[in-house]
Amino acid sequence: PLFPGLTELEMLRWIFAILGTPTEADWPGLTKLCNYIEFEKVPATPLQRLFTGATPAALHLLASMLKCNPNERMSCDQALKHPYFQEAPAPTEPSKLPNPLSVTLRKQLQDQQEHEAMQQQSKQNQHRRQPYCPHGSARSLPDGAGQPPIDVDAT
Repeated sequence: PLFPGLTELEMLRWIFAILGTPTEADWPGLTKLCNYIEFEKVPATPLQRLFTGATPAALHLLASMLKCNPNERMSCDQALKHPYFQEAPAPTEPSKLPNPLSVTLRKQLQDQQEHEAMQQQSKQNQHRRQPYCPHGSARSLPDGAGQPPIDVDAT
């Protein structure tokens, strides 16, 4: 992740380390926000240094969406109309993209089938251990009842 903080304050430190610490000049009214905390002043890291393979349009889009001042931040509608999305290569057809949901569902189905197979195997093993008893549980019958007869000639 670009901002890997685990707490709100850690996240803000990561954000400011990359975007620079906002000031009243960048964000009028910043110091008047409730729960405002003053952070160490850090200059912005140029995004092209972090995203070396990005096109100028990609960097512009990213910078426009990552503005600290919400009044200067690009809206979703503006972002979707950004020239970056007209650049080559063209987007991949949705039908050719992997569907994470289908992967998840396939895994869930596989897990369910494995669970059912284990349950079936367990039932079969349990059935083999208990003698067949047409009148209920073999435990309710006297000893030896429900057992196959012993073939005297076989011994």
